[in-house]
Amino acid sequence: MKPIIQIYLQFDYTSGNSYTGDVAIDLIEVRSCISCPGVDPSFLAVSSVSTDTVNLNWLGSSNHNSWLVYLVPSGSSVSNTTPFFVTNDTVSLRVSPSTTYNFYVSGICISGDTSLLAGPYSFTSAFQCPPNAICFTYNTGDIPTEYGVSAANSPAHVSTTL
Repeated sequence: MKPIIQIYLQFDYTSGNSYTGDVAIDLIEVRSCISCPGVDPSFLAVSSVSTDTVNLNWLGSSNHNSWLVYLVPSGSSVSNTTPFFVTNDTVSLRVSPSTTYNFYVSGICISGDTSLLAGPYSFTSAFQCPPNAICFTYNTGDIPTEYGVSAANSPAHVSTTL
């Protein structure tokens, strides 16, 4: 990731009478003049995620021969994250269970410069059952309605005949 550059803008005006002393400033945009032409990485996606691994992929540009992948836990900053250097537009990385992540990708050009950062793409790794616990996975429709389970926001009760 490139170093952060602080830019200071100052606006001076001369006070006048009536509307001549008004100042209106709108749409100030600061852009980097990168030397890495082409399309930034796009179509960021997760092809699979488990309790400990995620497979990430994206569409790179022909100008990029490698990429920097930032895997950032939710609530953390991309600027404090060390990227993974990869030479394919897909990568498998280790994750922690039940954790939400954002991932970003920046293409590296032959010149060594990088593209703008693409992302974030958010995902949550799979739940891992704690040690000495018995866990089950239930999907919608797994529990038949004949067991008398009430709908949400109504008094909860179960009535069944054994």
